[in-house]
Amino acid sequence: MKFMSLFITILLILENLLYLLFYLKTRRTFNRKLSDFPYGARRQEWSAAFYWLLEGIDLPTRFPSWFSALRRKIMVIHRCSLDEADGIAKWMMAETMLLSFLVHDLTLLLAVVDGSSLTYAGMGLLLSVIIPYGKYRDLEHKWIEIKRSIVLDLPELLDKLTLLVNAGETVQGAIARCAERRAGRTTTRLYQELAQTRQELANRISFHRAMEDFSKRCSAQEVSIFTTTILMNYRRGGDELVAALRELSRDLWEKRKAAARIAGEEASSKLVFPMIIIFIVVMVVIVSPAVMIMSP
Repeated sequence: MKFMSLFITILLILENLLYLLFYLKTRRTFNRKLSDFPYGARRQEWSAAFYWLLEGIDLPTRFPSWFSALRRKIMVIHRCSLDEADGIAKWMMAETMLLSFLVHDLTLLLAVVDGSSLTYAGMGLLLSVIIPYGKYRDLEHKWIEIKRSIVLDLPELLDKLTLLVNAGETVQGAIARCAERRAGRTTTRLYQELAQTRQELANRISFHRAMEDFSKRCSAQEVSIFTTTILMNYRRGGDELVAALRELSRDLWEKRKAAARIAGEEASSKLVFPMIIIFIVVMVVIVSPAVMIMSP
């Protein structure tokens, strides 16, 4: 046991010395880089050493598919460009690594002080794995909620566009009118992106590029189908465009119903555990007086 405590003490000292060396090596360089970065981590200065490690590992090259998926999710959540999402992803991972390191450091210190070396050391390793996983799950949950919000709002937007185009309005004009009607009110993510598309069109950006950017920012399959349908048919106009929009609207309404049904099932499943707790409490309240009366 003494040998284990000595080993953990040496490990704790070496870990902190290495971190201190990396921190002193990278603080000036990455803090200068971070000063122009719009989405810095909360513990930016202390995360610089781990950012340096991530830069050396070169994650985009080693894990291209995973990093690309992470970057797409960050683009949707933070409404940022691809380059900004790349930086945000690295700083978020650096911050998570710092948090895991601090937790691991604390558990090793407790192991040395308390003498329960293996217990605290194992707990530290477990928490160091759980923290990054929890951070990633939280990010994925936010991304799923935003995508669900977009899918739920898209059929309504399609119906408005269909009515306006059928009344003789151009597609660009219909998009602008839909965005204007929601201006100044609480808007969902879909209408926020639509307002940005309207602004891009007002700045003389081509309609094709504006719609492609709109699809990338939403990062939802349904929006990609919507923009593809618009781009394929908007030059034709008239009945062909209206028919394509109506057909797409029917499909999206069916998807919205399915999404609402799934959300309802998830909500009901979350209520099962609280209902069990309430049932146990009620049973205790009802049974306890009878037990107290029957007891001598």
